[in-house]
Amino acid sequence: MLTVNLLTSSGYRWLYIKPNGVFQMIYWDSEENMWDFSWEAPDNACDVYGVCGSFAICTNNKSPICGCLKGFVPLSNEEWSKGNWTRGCVRRSELLCEKNQSSLPSGKSKLDKLQVLKGLKLPDRYHYFPDKNPDECQQWCMGNCSCTAYAFVTGIYCMAWTEDLIFFERRILLKTKLARS
Repeated sequence: MLTVNLLTSSGYRWLYIKPNGVFQMIYWDSEENMWDFSWEAPDNACDVYGVCGSFAICTNNKSPICGCLKGFVPLSNEEWSKGNWTRGCVRRSELLCEKNQSSLPSGKSKLDKLQVLKGLKLPDRYHYFPDKNPDECQQWCMGNCSCTAYAFVTGIYCMAWTEDLIFFERRILLKTKLARS
């Protein structure tokens, strides 16, 4: 927690970072006999990095603001129900490539598939493949068990993620792996 106290002619003002990452300037309102705030940032709760944790999407005009991606569930239902979404979501079922291949039934088994997500602000920490076209980008991700998602953006080309995805909010197209259940 960072706190800065400013003494002005109108009284005390404090700059304060709340546990949820919101930065506020608070002051003592002597007429109301209480603390109030005059400014805070960010205005949009979804602008706080990781507010919804991994594999979840923040939608500021929705209540609750955080929701798990399709095929994912909250890591902690107790914390999620209290509005603490920072631990995020986990897969409901593991990917086929994560399972012990000898324990799989013989014959045709359902393959992992992709879930297309539109309008997401892309997560950070990606691998960049400027030499891959859209099909090669998808093939690389589907053939690599550690790949959790990929995106192909014109002018930026192929991006792939191999760690938990931490989103801010809905903005751009991303395709993430989804286990068949």
